[in-house]
Amino acid sequence: MVTANKNGSKWKAYGYAAYEQKKRWLSINGTVYNQYGENRQSFYISKIPFKIGTYSMKVGTDHYTDDGFLYSNFHTLGSDGDVLIDSYYLDDAKIKDCIVKVEKVDSVARRISGTFQVYLKIKTPKLDKDNPDKLSFEKGVFDFIINP
Repeated sequence: MVTANKNGSKWKAYGYAAYEQKKRWLSINGTVYNQYGENRQSFYISKIPFKIGTYSMKVGTDHYTDDGFLYSNFHTLGSDGDVLIDSYYLDDAKIKDCIVKVEKVDSVARRISGTFQVYLKIKTPKLDKDNPDKLSFEKGVFDFIINP
């Protein structure tokens, strides 16, 4: 599960953590569903080392680049959860404040937990005028058993 204050309001997403053997890092994904079980929001942080520490993010990196920096994004979805509406990527004006702190690692139980704060801005042009231009995820907490 992933929780945070998203733009000042409590936010909770269900998801998973997956370990990528070749790269030796984790990806966490949090998903918010509507009352019909349709995906409406998808939050993602990748390239998290499986060790205790504080890690920064970088604008311009991506999930595939092995540069030592974490990556994050957020998407809003429509229809039955398979139509991308708007995408958010790291906000370069707040990048130095985007961090993940891995606080607990249990390699036997395959569990990882920690905190994060992430600041994102919308990719323009935005498709849903009601979506904010920027998102803040503050006081974020994650706790996952890692999928094989």
